[in-house]
Amino acid sequence: MMASQIRGTLFAMTTAMLLGACSGGESPQAADAPAAAPAPEAAPAPEAVTVALKDHVPAQVGAGGFCALDGVNGAGEPSTSVPAGSDVGLSGWVADAGGNVPGDALIVLEGPTRAYAAALPTGIARPDVVVALGNDNALTSGFYVSASLAGVEPGEYTLSIVHGGAAPASCALNKRLVIAAG
Repeated sequence: MMASQIRGTLFAMTTAMLLGACSGGESPQAADAPAAAPAPEAAPAPEAVTVALKDHVPAQVGAGGFCALDGVNGAGEPSTSVPAGSDVGLSGWVADAGGNVPGDALIVLEGPTRAYAAALPTGIARPDVVVALGNDNALTSGFYVSASLAGVEPGEYTLSIVHGGAAPASCALNKRLVIAAG
């Protein structure tokens, strides 16, 4: 099995039930997703790409595209608490409204007084997303990043993905990240 297929299989297991859409229209549901094949036991998890969160000024953008945050530090809970200054692992996938992988996605943490963002590199194979969206162009829509929370204020943040360059769209992830003061 190719490395990209192994990575896709690992993430397919956790997301077949969590596929969600960020558009206002129909969303692919878990029932539309293929049954995930069990991952080979010896398959290593993909290595996370490290990203740095920086201050972000949220722009008024409309909702659009499809996305899911499968896990925060490996957990698929709607809210996750982490210590201030730690690193946080984020895994999931993103596609634009046409089902294509955007080349300019950002992961955004938005709190009541400040927001932070980091580049969101994609490239992990997600055959489950291809099936759910019915678009082969979504194959490399997966991401797995480690974001440093150094310098991020403690508090509660909503998570989203912004993509689209000149015509940006926001894709809500329906997840909260609570950064606990040390």
